Amino acid sequence: MFHFDLEEIKGFWRLFLWSLWQFVRVVSAIQYCRPKFMNPATDFMFQGSWVASILSRACALKFGLA
Repeated sequence: MFHFDLEEIKGFWRLFLWSLWQFVRVVSAIQYCRPKFMNPATDFMFQGSWVASILSRACALKFGLA
């Protein structure tokens, strides 16, 4: 009924773990970088906005984290 190829399963897990690792790296980079350019007042304004995500990503790229 169901036929699973071992290579397909390994490929799926590899992709899943790689995606998880990228997510963890980006989140940790954002946590590390956010205090560098935001105080609580601006953080409230920018929270969830694309500006904050771009600034965080730029900072993360600078540190080679994302």
